Amino acid sequence: MAGRRTAPQRGAALVEFQIVAILALLPLLLCLLQGALLFMASHTLGYATFQAARSGAMAGADPQTMRRALAVGLLPLHVATFEPVTADNVVEVALPAYARSVAATTAFAQLQILNPSQAVFDDFAVADGAGALAIPSDALAHRSLDPGQRSGLSVQQANLLHIRVTYCHPLLVPLVDGLLLSLLRPWTMDLRSQACYAAGRVPLQAEAVVNMQSDARFHGP
Repeated sequence: MAGRRTAPQRGAALVEFQIVAILALLPLLLCLLQGALLFMASHTLGYATFQAARSGAMAGADPQTMRRALAVGLLPLHVATFEPVTADNVVEVALPAYARSVAATTAFAQLQILNPSQAVFDDFAVADGAGALAIPSDALAHRSLDPGQRSGLSVQQANLLHIRVTYCHPLLVPLVDGLLLSLLRPWTMDLRSQACYAAGRVPLQAEAVVNMQSDARFHGP
């Protein structure tokens, strides 16, 4: 009908722009959030790996000792409260977090001792007082610098504990998790990494090298 006025449309374009902007920026913001969480987890893993190596250096490179220290180092990733930790609640916060950390490291963490290797033990290990094979760590400054025939390392280098930890960390941000897994999965054929992806997790890796503070004992391959 002639002369009928149309409903005012002022501001409709702005509303539409805001809706489109939210839909476009939301995935980006979620990706940034997940990236920040992975960065924090990677930093925590690096510290936990160093703590594990330090504990191993004092305990003859014992893998179980290092795994316990690793679980303690990864404890911040398993705290289930945002409340400040105080002397009043530290036990009730830390104990369940440690239990979760132990379970997670048992199921999703692989600890490898890169040095001393089997070849290093073949070159330098001797029977200690308990009858176990161990690499001597005393008086290294006065020992020969000649490399071993199998390892090519000197006894001084044999006393460097070098470990690598691979940890399957969960993806916590919804919507992004499936997208990130589908993007990462085709880039590797490593079975350990594929197992992480199948569990909805991504592999994080850290290494640490420390000087042995005790005789490294042979714990099997």
